[in-house]
Amino acid sequence: MAKAGGYKSKLLEAVKSLSEERIKALADFAAYLREREEGEATAEILGNEELAQQVRRSRKAWAEGRKGEFVSLAYESRSPEGKEAPGRTGGAVQPAHRRATGCA
Repeated sequence: MAKAGGYKSKLLEAVKSLSEERIKALADFAAYLREREEGEATAEILGNEELAQQVRRSRKAWAEGRKGEFVSLAYESRSPEGKEAPGRTGGAVQPAHRRATGCA
């Protein structure tokens, strides 16, 4: 990764001497590479079975109208000992579906 900055500098320098037509081709190729990287990242996420199960449970809860499981405004902000956490006045938003699905 340390060399990425050097490659970017070389690329920017090379672009200065290209024709408008070649710059357009380079821009199109860069867009293709960006989309491919995004696609690979999406495939990696979708390949995560635990995450896929969480998404299925969330979709089912939403479809069944259990929207209250997604955001709970009644969450109490307490320390493990049951005392009010310092600097907190309660009312913190915590996704309730994480508690329901066992997610941390």
